[in-house]
Amino acid sequence: MGKAHVSDRWHKSHPKPGEKVCREHRRVPTAAHGDGMRWEVRGRDAEGVALPKQRFVDKTAAEEEAAKITNDITQKSYVSPRDSAMLVRDWAAQWLANQPGDEATGDNREQRIRLHIVPGMGELELGEVERRPSLVQRFLKELEDKQLSATYRLNIFTTLNAMFSAAVEDQMIKRNPCLSSSVTKPKAVKRKLVPWTLPRVMAVVAGLADRYRAMGWVGFGAGLRQGEVFGLAVDDVDFAKGMIHVRQQVKFLRNGTLIFAPPKGGKTRDVPMDSALGHKILGHMALYPPVLVTLPWVSSKGKPRSFRLLFTREDGQAHQRPKFNTQVWKPALVAGGVIPAKERGDKRHASSPEDGMHALRHAYASALIEGGCSIKELASFLGHSSESFTLETYVHLMPKSDERARSAIGAAMAQVIPLDERRPSQMTEEQFLQYRSARRGAATEAVQAAEENDLLPFLAPAIGDREEVTCTELLRSLVALEPAFTEWNIRRLGWRLGGLGIARHKRMRGHVVRRVDVIETLVTQATGAGAMLPAQQSPTSNPVSLTA
Repeated sequence: MGKAHVSDRWHKSHPKPGEKVCREHRRVPTAAHGDGMRWEVRGRDAEGVALPKQRFVDKTAAEEEAAKITNDITQKSYVSPRDSAMLVRDWAAQWLANQPGDEATGDNREQRIRLHIVPGMGELELGEVERRPSLVQRFLKELEDKQLSATYRLNIFTTLNAMFSAAVEDQMIKRNPCLSSSVTKPKAVKRKLVPWTLPRVMAVVAGLADRYRAMGWVGFGAGLRQGEVFGLAVDDVDFAKGMIHVRQQVKFLRNGTLIFAPPKGGKTRDVPMDSALGHKILGHMALYPPVLVTLPWVSSKGKPRSFRLLFTREDGQAHQRPKFNTQVWKPALVAGGVIPAKERGDKRHASSPEDGMHALRHAYASALIEGGCSIKELASFLGHSSESFTLETYVHLMPKSDERARSAIGAAMAQVIPLDERRPSQMTEEQFLQYRSARRGAATEAVQAAEENDLLPFLAPAIGDREEVTCTELLRSLVALEPAFTEWNIRRLGWRLGGLGIARHKRMRGHVVRRVDVIETLVTQATGAGAMLPAQQSPTSNPVSLTA
């Protein structure tokens, strides 16, 4: 077992017989007698390696240090000054070389170290940073002064913290300075997610070039991540069962290499596919047949794998994220009115990080929540690591408990309360009859307004020759025929409905009325907000006359 002891540099511990002693200490002097500090701490660690020598003027201080070192060796917590003197940049290189994970993640770590940690702390010793955690705080302040985003600063801090934690584990230092109470960890600002409205989804997807438009529908209709859309193969789409199997993605490495890899977190999943989305994919395949693409699997040195991809570039290669975002997605945002067009002389479009292709995924999640999908199901469809993450991300979009309670009891009461008693509270019989007549009149005018704007004829393919159609069929028909509903027609209908006093509806505010909201409003008018429904029928299955 290792141990440290104190040695007297000025005097021999085993003098030979007859050697002269010094007058001051009455001991046989060494060649170093009177030169420098007298007391020296020496010894060997648990592995028998010689300890770095430390010198002291005072013997008591030397003995205390020797006792401390011996105790640390016994407790297996000894840190050699030789190790703690390693520079941060050298330790960063050593730590980075041993990190597991995929190549893309390693590229991100290397970039944070190369661009920020090494320039800011690289020339400091590990032990010095351990003794002075304020150096870490100073580094974080410098990052803040550079106006880096809070999220990026948090990522840099996370990497630095992992480096020092590994140094503690390797007994290079005793304590992680990043965990000091004097160090304030950067906090990423969590903004409440605001999903795109359906008109915006329609406008942006319509702004994509023909070759790429189906990619937008897959992003919105199945909630796939961008890399998963890039990696979607024809064999992953089960048209018969209405299912998309998410099995791989295309990843872009920092050196420009493209690779195939499992979905994020290694979580493969199955996502239900609506028939309308299936038709969009089939239409795309008819114009742009799938292409067999071969790329390395997981890493740039991985074994090649081949997939018949649905979406490729004009040269038949897989999409590269940076080029796609710049050359395809940003122009679509401009066409959809999300960001302004480039001014003359501008090299890039305006920055809009919240409006990346991922916004389609959020719109998908919002639609599922609005449709009553549970958090457990949503987490599965999105491929999230946990249900808690899904809940934390989308909890503000969940229906309020009072709304759910009101809706549930309202549906139940509609089944048991006689028709004549179903009226707004505190209305006389005469007032109720007038109210019902006015609502029916408004329904007629609302349908007429839709007909005058050439909206309802677009529903004919889904409705057929029937004069009646259920509310659910109306909504599905409109979503399936979205290209026919131009923003101009919707605006005209919105103005007309506004004249009927419907503009106070919470979903009717603003110049552009959502397509689904238009139909919902027409249905609400035709059914008297559910007040006129016959007994024993639910609002979602009640026939609605298109001719009022």
